Amino acid sequence: MNEVAASIDDKLENVIAKLRVRARTHPQLCRVWREYLAIKREKLETAMDTCMDMIDKTSDSSSGDISVDQMWFLSNMGDMVYRNTT
Repeated sequence: MNEVAASIDDKLENVIAKLRVRARTHPQLCRVWREYLAIKREKLETAMDTCMDMIDKTSDSSSGDISVDQMWFLSNMGDMVYRNTT
């Protein structure tokens, strides 16, 4: 694990530990924050996995990069397919 990842994990664990302490006096507020942070952590892990997948798939590619316009097009197409709004 690199320093940035360790720092993020350490900071998150520190915040969660403080929420556990504060939950004695503010249980509902702390529960909402713990759940929110758990969702954000899961989404960040998914985004990092997706990014690593892209890195792995493009490492052997000699075709070069794509333009910003092409990225927007692909993103919009992905949204339409995902939402089934064709």
